[in-house]
Amino acid sequence: RSELNEHLDTIDSSLDNLQALLSTHGFSMDSALLDIQDLLSNQEQQKPTETEPGTGDTGIPREL
Repeated sequence: RSELNEHLDTIDSSLDNLQALLSTHGFSMDSALLDIQDLLSNQEQQKPTETEPGTGDTGIPREL
């Protein structure tokens, strides 16, 4: 049981360190998720209504 507690403490400490590292670089999960949503919605809006011949959807995202 003590080994499990030590392991959980180590994980908790590592997550705290990661959060501190990310926050010092101005990164937050909320803003990152919003950026991803904006990017995806912009891609949806830019899709042509008709595809040109020979340009089938390959599943590879296009560069903006």
